[in-house]
Parts: sequence; structure tokens; C-alpha cells
Amino acid sequence: MVATYPASCYVAEHASHVHDTHAPSLYTIILLSLFLYALVLSFIFTASVLLRAPRSLSQS
Repeated sequence: MVATYPASCYVAEHASHVHDTHAPSLYTIILLSLFLYALVLSFIFTASVLLRAPRSLSQS
């Protein structure tokens, strides 16, 4: 309980400081773009595996 109080104060102070420099929007955009990039990669990988599976089954 004691450790969470300074941490929350630090997070609030850091968030307010970052908000003054207009960085959270850029940080959020970077995180969202990375998440979407990973999502697209996983979707492409899943699609390629699903498309490759019937061929191997039909060949054997």
C-alpha cells in the first residue's frame, strides 16, 4: 500500500508533465500503429497458414 502511493504520484506527475508537451497523442499514435502492425502481421500469417493447409492435405 505504501509503494503504490509514490508510484501513483509519479505516474500522475509524469502524465501531467507529458501532457504539457503534447506528447501523449504522439505516444498513443505510436502504440496504436505498432499494435495495428502486429495485428496485420498475425492476420497475414494466419491466412497464409490456412491457405497452405488444404494444399498439403490434398497432396498427401
